[in-house]
Amino acid sequence: MCDFHKERVVRSAKKEHECYLCGQKIEKGEQYRILTGVFDGDFYNLKLHGQCHCMVEAYWAEQEFYDEG
Repeated sequence: MCDFHKERVVRSAKKEHECYLCGQKIEKGEQYRILTGVFDGDFYNLKLHGQCHCMVEAYWAEQEFYDEG
């Protein structure tokens, strides 16, 4: 169960990061997303390329339980 979830767009990375989904580098200066929250009592803080975030959103949109949180 998701206790809370927050998304934020970072317009320009100040340093390199690793994309949680594809494992590739998010380069300095590149735009990316940060997903933060608590799920089943566990904290998460994920960084994703914009296109990887779109793939995740498309996947969850196809799932029946997406609208239930």
